[in-house]
Amino acid sequence: MTNNRLGWKVLFVSLLIVNMWATYTSTTLPDSLLPVHPAWLSLSLAPLELLILLAAFCAAFSKKYITNVSIWWFVLVSHFLINTLVYYYEFQAGGYTSTEMVDFIFVSVVLYFLFISPVFKYISDIQRCNSRSDIQHYL
Repeated sequence: MTNNRLGWKVLFVSLLIVNMWATYTSTTLPDSLLPVHPAWLSLSLAPLELLILLAAFCAAFSKKYITNVSIWWFVLVSHFLINTLVYYYEFQAGGYTSTEMVDFIFVSVVLYFLFISPVFKYISDIQRCNSRSDIQHYL
């Protein structure tokens, strides 16, 4: 049985390119376009986004590196909370109409769930692998 993960591979490459572009642009932005949130939020997001990229890699290529599901749930919850704070600071800074805010939130939520979907896939892969090994252990 062939395990075709072409969609996950495309998503992984897309996330890798987007992360590389975001890292590059964050170092070359003029002062007027710098984020309004505190630097510690950006520093907190960086390792979480690397872990999400690792999960995307693992989901795409059927690899198992960090197999503790609790760690991945922590990554998901932490990433969500920190991103929520980033949006809070952005909207508190002003300069947006209500329509722009609604549009921004809608697009952000769709892209956010696309961005974190490999983590859910990787969690399900880990759980499926763990349940299979538990069954084989008792046979």
